[in-house]
Amino acid sequence: MDAKIWYFGRNDLQSYCYLISNSDTERLSILEETNDGITISQESINIAKETLEEDLDIKNENLKRFAGAFNGNGCWIRGMRIDTQKRYQGLFGYQSGVISNLTIKYSDVKAGESSGILVGLNEGKIKNCRVENSSITSNEKTGGLVGIAMTNSIVEDCKIDKFSNVSGKKNIGGLIGYINNNVTIQNLTNESTVKGDEYIGGIAG
Repeated sequence: MDAKIWYFGRNDLQSYCYLISNSDTERLSILEETNDGITISQESINIAKETLEEDLDIKNENLKRFAGAFNGNGCWIRGMRIDTQKRYQGLFGYQSGVISNLTIKYSDVKAGESSGILVGLNEGKIKNCRVENSSITSNEKTGGLVGIAMTNSIVEDCKIDKFSNVSGKKNIGGLIGYINNNVTIQNLTNESTVKGDEYIGGIAG
């Protein structure tokens, strides 16, 4: 598999970042493999400084679960593009691990239902993540951060900024499209523009 070049940067430093694993090819293919239908579990992924040049294009054709730990370490991903009618779209289509300390910016998602800019279907924990200058358009159960938050999942200390847009028809939320029972949400901030027809919310649809 050829390594994809993804574009990262830091919020606190004027430098760029890349995914770290055991080798250049592996660290750049973990998310690509997840979205192509390979279940990745018990992986620990961190981001460190480096310069990468291309934007990130994702399409979750065959949904599989990410069950590891993704620590963005204060870095950002810029220029993610998703354009498909399939459901459960996002940087992670389906995750049950821990995603933390990451910002997605200048990105655009057009997808089927149950999609979010960061995660389509969340069964794990998301902490200290941000979305900036980005947009998502879908039919229903759509959020600026997460499409669906499943039972016992956690979303905390996250924000979507005023330059972002979330739009759809039903169950549209600034951060989370649809919340199941016993979901923990705390310290969430929405400044985005949210548009829809039914069950619209600033935080959740």
